[in-house]
Amino acid sequence: MSPCTYLMMWFVLKRHSRPCGPSPAPSKHCIVIRVYDAGEVFGIMQVQREEEDEDGEDGERKKDNPGVVVGCKVVVTRGSGLQVSDPTSIYLVDHAWTYRVEHARQQLEQIPGLVSRMASLMGLDFHGEVPTPDVVELILERMWKYNQTYQLSQGSAEEKVPVWYVMDEFGSQVQHSDHPSCCMAPFFYIPGQLAYTLLWPLQDLQQGDEVTRDYAYGETNPLQRRCRLLPWIHDDLDGVSSVITEPADSYYEAIARENKEQLPVEVQPATVPKDKILKVFTEMSQVRNNLTHPRFLLTEDEEEADIIWSYGHIKDYRKLSEERPHVMLNQFPCENIVTVKDCLAAVARRIKGGPTPDWLPETFNLQMELPQFIKHYQLRQHRLDVVFCHHYQVFLL
Repeated sequence: MSPCTYLMMWFVLKRHSRPCGPSPAPSKHCIVIRVYDAGEVFGIMQVQREEEDEDGEDGERKKDNPGVVVGCKVVVTRGSGLQVSDPTSIYLVDHAWTYRVEHARQQLEQIPGLVSRMASLMGLDFHGEVPTPDVVELILERMWKYNQTYQLSQGSAEEKVPVWYVMDEFGSQVQHSDHPSCCMAPFFYIPGQLAYTLLWPLQDLQQGDEVTRDYAYGETNPLQRRCRLLPWIHDDLDGVSSVITEPADSYYEAIARENKEQLPVEVQPATVPKDKILKVFTEMSQVRNNLTHPRFLLTEDEEEADIIWSYGHIKDYRKLSEERPHVMLNQFPCENIVTVKDCLAAVARRIKGGPTPDWLPETFNLQMELPQFIKHYQLRQHRLDVVFCHHYQVFLL
């Protein structure tokens, strides 16, 4: 077994605490040589099924492999199968394409061979060398069924922007199941600045058994699972309303706990003499480079400042109100109620006492209101289809 297997086993034991026995210390050698040994254990099988009613037996299989009529699946090919108790039963899957959304089109148009590989992986009929606009558009449309994502927890703000990736031909053919036989998770090797995906079994598998994973892993709410699986399993969301309800008080209480703000004591408004030069402390270059009015003076000492224009989140309002009650700030307690988009929308609806006011676009919090968002989109799409059909019929007449 390759040294990669042992390193990844060590990682999963540490990350997921799987009781699979002792594991050796990690080896950097495996990352350098990048041994992908899944081909010794798994194979990709092309499958073709006859379409039947969703309520039939075949309909149940389609739920495990959504949208597949002619396609591929991954099966165990090794005669000895795969055992959960085997500490070497963990495998490395490569990533075929890693990108940020704003660069996707440019990379498809400029990186040699990328369009051909993505078209083949996604089952598109393209055999040329030069990317055509139509094929690029199809890839940009279909890639969301294959996309995975991760986000670095350290580094600059730019480095923390979510990264999207498409697994290689092997990883991308692992189908969905509500009762998966395996689990897959991204693994980022910081010294080499390389990302991989780990695959390991959740149950013993025999030769010929299918390798599946849960596309909505971690989501236990039945309605939310239906929404998250919508790209692969069609669902009209019958019975779901697009109307957004007012968040419970517990939602705002959770925000307040997460912010950890210390509310100020009551203070009297300060009166500033007209001839006083106000000292300003700020870390923001926009303010430092453009604050040129003679009534303001930049200072490096926060303690002597009359105005604190902070880039970071001010949390200890109580201390400031008690020790420096007349200092002026560019923030106020609980301001995210109006500066965060979904909270602003909720406040606006509350003030109006009903639906979203005319001046505010429809706003959804996808963590809590994903079903309403999808239903709103479906209803709007239906209205557009009806209008299009109506105009088309008039044109024919």
